[in-house]
Amino acid sequence: VLCVVNCWSVKLTTKVQDWFTYCKVAALLLVIITGFYLLIFGGPQYRDSFDNLFEGNFRDISAPAVSFYSGLFAYQGWTYLNFITEEIINPRRNLPLSVFISMGIVTLVYVLYNVALYVVMSPEEVLLSPAAGVLFAEKAFGKYAFIMPLAVVISTVGSANGLVMTSSRLFFCGAREGHMPTVLAMINKSLRTPIPAVVFQCLLSIMYLFISGKIYVLINASQCTVWMAIIVSVLALFRLRCTMPDAPRPVKVGLISSTLLQRNY
Repeated sequence: VLCVVNCWSVKLTTKVQDWFTYCKVAALLLVIITGFYLLIFGGPQYRDSFDNLFEGNFRDISAPAVSFYSGLFAYQGWTYLNFITEEIINPRRNLPLSVFISMGIVTLVYVLYNVALYVVMSPEEVLLSPAAGVLFAEKAFGKYAFIMPLAVVISTVGSANGLVMTSSRLFFCGAREGHMPTVLAMINKSLRTPIPAVVFQCLLSIMYLFISGKIYVLINASQCTVWMAIIVSVLALFRLRCTMPDAPRPVKVGLISSTLLQRNY
């Protein structure tokens, strides 16, 4: 369905993305407001989870790295803005602005959301639950708990739509530069959408599902690949600054922030 939507109209795709994002944020705010209401006005049992919250340790050295990359999955949306630079109005101004604003909002919302979860759930329940938000709803909302599974579905569909829209542009640009088959650089004349690239993206996603049906395996595998690509891109930035210092740059990235990013990874 998302493949058809992305092939049919860019405007329709952005509208779908907007409304699904609104619903996703509304669900997160519902959890946050409920959690903080219980934290402030509820009984002492709602504050028990914050006693010794950071207890425990990792049993092997690989666990922190895997958890680090799994956590970064939730903040990865900023990388996909680079794929649609040609479709952004005034990218020199709006691309950096959208990255900074979105990262600030997402970080704040996620932190408050996690605090709200611990108000109703114990650390063990958060750790072992396959869907912490659903368990939160069952405990806090009672018969209205069906709201949260519905919100999770909406969130998943919205994220998938954004990935199809942005990643297909990556294949499109790669084909235009000669790095991928030229058929992926074709655009439908009447619909004005890169249909071959969109279809290829969807087929590639389906293929990954046959490799592993476990979502966390796919998340961890994709995160390692994605962040390796980001590291290579940052290294390329330093090289281009040395070899092509006067080349026109619609969006210029500071070397200090790039150095800090490279050092962390």
